[in-house]
Amino acid sequence: MMTNGISLSNLNNSNLNSNRTMMNMTNIQQKMTAVTSTSLVDRLAELQCVRSLAEMYSGLMEETITPHFTLHLIHAQVATFAAIAPFDMPILARLATMVWMGAALFITAKAYKK
Repeated sequence: MMTNGISLSNLNNSNLNSNRTMMNMTNIQQKMTAVTSTSLVDRLAELQCVRSLAEMYSGLMEETITPHFTLHLIHAQVATFAAIAPFDMPILARLATMVWMGAALFITAKAYKK
């Protein structure tokens, strides 16, 4: 049946397509919400390489080390390396890396006490 040059089958097809588009948009929004609802640290802690490092640290320290604390240890190690490495850099940059190292060690020690 034709009404004003538009058939009912065309209307039904366009309604189906718009419903599918709305469902796809809803799925995309739900997936984006799921991704953005966790922090970067939480997503990093879920990585297999971080979990493997946590197991290695647990064996070395003879106590259970969580993936989150493993990230604290990595942060402290990188900051310490940057502060004591024999890079040729200006004195202000060297001081900044030492402050970073101190902050990283403080945060790691604080997380270890928990």
